[in-house]
Formats: sequence, structure tokens, C-alpha cells
Amino acid sequence: MLNFFFSNIKPTFVQEETINEGFVFITKAFVFINAIFICKNESSVYSLYLTQKYLSIREKEVLP
Repeated sequence: MLNFFFSNIKPTFVQEETINEGFVFITKAFVFINAIFICKNESSVYSLYLTQKYLSIREKEVLP
């Protein structure tokens, strides 16, 4: 079974037996475990949520 991670923009596949090494990303990738990442994009705020092993992006309105 393959596990899917993001490394920069290119997808990286990690096999299940090496999943522990897959969580040790130093600078190139991000893994969300019970966390919320919020980034600002001029007029919107995007939040990434971990929902049942899938990342979803939600847009929030920003008041001026």
C-alpha cells in the first residue's frame, strides 16, 4: 500500500514499511497531524484540515 505525501509540488509515494521515515521531513515537505495550517493570500485565508487521512482546503473571508 502506498502513502501519499507532498514534497514541494511534486507528489512523493512512500511504502508502508518505510512510513516512519516518511514522517521525518526536514525542509521539503509538510505533514499535518491533528493540526491546522493557515496561510494568507492577499484577500483570503486558506486553512488545510486533516480529515480521515485526506487534506481539505477551506477558504475563509478576511475583513479589511
